[in-house]
Amino acid sequence: MCMIASLIVCLGATADAPWCTMNQYDSFQIVVAPSAIEREQEAARELQRYWELATGHTIPVSEKPGDGINVWIGRDGVPADYYDPSELEGLSHDGFFLRSVSPTDLIIIGAR
Repeated sequence: MCMIASLIVCLGATADAPWCTMNQYDSFQIVVAPSAIEREQEAARELQRYWELATGHTIPVSEKPGDGINVWIGRDGVPADYYDPSELEGLSHDGFFLRSVSPTDLIIIGAR
């Protein structure tokens, strides 16, 4: 399983309550802004590909959040209250910031 897909599946999981269950895998959607840099667009496509390999479900890539579980890729378009830009300072070239904002929103932001 790809590292990002396994992080998403396990993020927030506890012995008592997982962050999501297998029956929710098809409710995921990747959100990437049209202004996202190529590296972020590529990350969205890669997550989509690995998600299907890991779960057997194809999830769409969209420019706007949907009603299901939204996985935000990149800085552009992410609601301002989801993170403080100062939290991204010091990310290495291959580093990324990962946060579960709510039961329906996860953000993944890489260094630029």
